Amino acid sequence: MLPRLRELRQPLTEASINLLDFLSLGSCELQGVIAERNSSLGRLATPTTRLVHELEFLDLADDCVAALPEEEADLIEELQAVIATKKRELPIVIFNATLGGEEFRAFWRWRDREIVIDSDALDSLRALKLSVSNWMNSDYAVDREALTNQLNLIRRGPAGDYLQYWFDLNRYLAVADDLIEARENPLCYGNMKTPQADIFHNVVMQFFIGGVQKEVAVLSRGSFDLLGEIEELEKLLDDALPDNYEAWRARRTMLVADGSAAMGHHVKALEPLLASCGFLPGTG
Repeated sequence: MLPRLRELRQPLTEASINLLDFLSLGSCELQGVIAERNSSLGRLATPTTRLVHELEFLDLADDCVAALPEEEADLIEELQAVIATKKRELPIVIFNATLGGEEFRAFWRWRDREIVIDSDALDSLRALKLSVSNWMNSDYAVDREALTNQLNLIRRGPAGDYLQYWFDLNRYLAVADDLIEARENPLCYGNMKTPQADIFHNVVMQFFIGGVQKEVAVLSRGSFDLLGEIEELEKLLDDALPDNYEAWRARRTMLVADGSAAMGHHVKALEPLLASCGFLPGTG
């Protein structure tokens, strides 16, 4: 499970412009953004709302500085310092609202659901990744409603179910492999099959090939697509990822790799038994 949100939160500089300077901004559009941010609602804002405020600030700030008269030199300098701080810390603000936010924590939660391809979550991740890429490249345009909808669809995504399935798969197949390797007597002798041979074959066909392999095919495709988008998003925010998130990401990557390797190992463990009884093509 992803670390707790309070363990992922990183401190941010509370840059502010004093009241007199704020009034000096006059008709500058930035005045409305600052007013909302400094309101009681703004101070208690969610990480998503904080992100929107920061993006709207940065989107308007440079034009506002350019519009201020030269005699407002102190205000210009103060505003430029605030802009520099907000640009520097923007990756952390984005992380807090996305990868380190409550929607993504729900995204990684196990809910014991059927393994499926979630196209809504995948499309939302792709759209969010594009937005983050734009923001990191100084294109600060943001659609509040679209961002909220994307995060809500991501919240319902199946990543936690994927990880749990990989974990269970690795554990169960390891037990099955141990049982196969512990067999002392062969299932078949030459052209003679023991009664257990057909039972074994039916179990493999019904539960492994007809069940597990089909589910793992969906799981592999879903993991490749969904986790691939997550990894690209993480690369965009690489400098903002806290150490505990990095450690969790490494465990997550290893979990999927171990589960995938367990499938290959189990197939190799089955092949000699199936071949000895003529159950594989070309061995009958």
